Amino acid sequence: MKIHIVAALAAMLPWLGIATVNAQYVTDQGSNVQQLSQRLDRYEGELQQLRSKVYRLPVDGVSYSNNLDADEVEKSGGLKEIDIQKKKNHKLRGRAFFDHIMFDDNTLQDRQNETGFDTARIGIEGKVYENMKYKFEVEFEGTEVDFKDVYVEIDQLPYAKVRAGHFKEPVSIEELTSSRFDTFMEQARSVAAFVPSRNFGIMAHDYLFENENVSWFIGTFRGDSDDSPSGGGTDLRDAGDWVFTSRVAATPIYDEPSDGRYVVHVGGAFSRRRSASLADFSTTSELGRQRPNVGAVAANRSWNLYQVEAATIWGPASMTTEFYFVDTDDGLNYNGGFIQGSYFLTGENRGYKRSSKTFDRVKPFENFFSVSTADGICRGRGAWELAARYSYVDLNAGGPDPNNGYIDGVTLGINWYLNPHSRIQFNWVQEDILLTSGAEHHANIYGLRWQVDW
Repeated sequence: MKIHIVAALAAMLPWLGIATVNAQYVTDQGSNVQQLSQRLDRYEGELQQLRSKVYRLPVDGVSYSNNLDADEVEKSGGLKEIDIQKKKNHKLRGRAFFDHIMFDDNTLQDRQNETGFDTARIGIEGKVYENMKYKFEVEFEGTEVDFKDVYVEIDQLPYAKVRAGHFKEPVSIEELTSSRFDTFMEQARSVAAFVPSRNFGIMAHDYLFENENVSWFIGTFRGDSDDSPSGGGTDLRDAGDWVFTSRVAATPIYDEPSDGRYVVHVGGAFSRRRSASLADFSTTSELGRQRPNVGAVAANRSWNLYQVEAATIWGPASMTTEFYFVDTDDGLNYNGGFIQGSYFLTGENRGYKRSSKTFDRVKPFENFFSVSTADGICRGRGAWELAARYSYVDLNAGGPDPNNGYIDGVTLGINWYLNPHSRIQFNWVQEDILLTSGAEHHANIYGLRWQVDW
């Protein structure tokens, strides 16, 4: 059709009096139009082949074939081809926390100052082809080596992701948040008293009905698992100490444009537990390894753990609170909790990981640096954070342990984030202990930490 139109125009040129037009030129242009038409047809065929591949819309992560509505594609920001992983990959990971702790005791015991590594950990993580991921971490504590996160996970099953190995039971946003991202040098004393941390087990988890604002976790674990590789990673016993643990967490408010600079988080957990021996609850000072114990031993092996949590990130300010209640089968009840807040003087915010409903890495607006320039020394300030926490543990319920009692205290902290992977922390802890025997203990503890992770 295009060739016929060009030929007709060429025939009309003499009638219009345009005798200077070269007929050969017109013929050449007709040939060019034909070549252009053929190229457009070829490109259209290639486009159809590309659309027949598997794509996903980046807004919701749902996979589609080639039956896509053009308006929906445009609204979603275009198509994105899925990169199918056809081989394994690996990533080295680790951390080192170097601490100096000073004690100012006035009762019970006179503790010596401490200097050394609180944590020295190395590991690797990655994916084995498309559907299986893994993590392997060990920690060095003096002459002892302990398992930390050592597990495998199938992450693309129809209704859930399934994890098996040695990892944290799903209780407490404070415990589930990596120690690399904790606001203070150590967790609250109530977490140490009641939260089970890592055990051998299997757990399923996912979003609820593909809604990223709600996540669920449910698993069964071998309570009181031995985390030492010297035991061959084997828990040998017939005591029937399997436990059941579940957690639900939600974000009623999550600001997507700012990638979680404004978040409201609520959640809770329940665990039905059975120990290999009598149920034992204890807690200690929040800093240092020389710690006076406050403890309680129940009269049997079984108990229920209830936990609720709430957290808010509102720009540079954040708040977290948790409460724990233990109901033992012999009728004894224990409880504890904490509330803490922080504020970034330099304007940053705490990170938040939506998939696990935990806190994530802090990213300074400006990393710390110092370089010489023609105008003198140029420096970056990093991120600066102030923090405060109150926590308590009540183990005053009756029982045979003479160390039953009540412990509480306040912790103040200053954090300097040099960059996303290193920081310096200073903590001051004031604690008070009152035992049922009438003994009292009061102390001030000062801690300094240099931290790096990769």
